[in-house]
Amino acid sequence: VRDGSDDIAVGLVREIGRNVGKLIASLYAIFFPDKVVLTGGTATAGFELLQACRTRFDELSGVFMQQVHHAAPDQFEILKIEIGEMKESTGVVGSVVELFQEDRRFS
Repeated sequence: VRDGSDDIAVGLVREIGRNVGKLIASLYAIFFPDKVVLTGGTATAGFELLQACRTRFDELSGVFMQQVHHAAPDQFEILKIEIGEMKESTGVVGSVVELFQEDRRFS
């Protein structure tokens, strides 16, 4: 997929990107994040995933996001969607992160 030579794989990655963009659009109006970082094994697809995700997000929420930003530019940034640096390592890191946190259940 990285070199774009497999049309079927590229199509699947674009479809995944569109679905992720739809999910981000659904959650944007609730959380108003400044940035969403895509990670995991699928994120290694890079540009194709990111482009499809951004396009679908903009189709569904672009006008709303622009209006929110223009209404309060000091409070709401234009959403950035990026590929995370850890890519496929996030599952491993996420599974052990609690081992390094203090147990607060009994505090």
